[in-house]
Amino acid sequence: MAKSNEYSLDQSGQSVVEYILLLVVITSLAYSLYSHPKFKQFFGRNGFFESMRIGISHTYRYGIEGFDDSNSYEYTDNKHKTYYNPEANSSRFFSPVTEYGK
Repeated sequence: MAKSNEYSLDQSGQSVVEYILLLVVITSLAYSLYSHPKFKQFFGRNGFFESMRIGISHTYRYGIEGFDDSNSYEYTDNKHKTYYNPEANSSRFFSPVTEYGK
């Protein structure tokens, strides 16, 4: 029997078909993961990352930890929580005892 180097079928598009099938499998796995209730509980509305985002934005905006953005702080005196510490009777800011450079 003589060996033939020619293919019996044309296989020029086989790799494209394999990549398409791989893409379909990965897409279906991603969709099933995304639609799972545990995933939505962690990443969705009122999930872990949403509450973390709200807390960080509140802390950045007002300088104190919290989640309620409806507070309206009055900055009329130095008794605000981010400036004045009533237990230590001091501010969180500091200044030198003597004038700088003397």
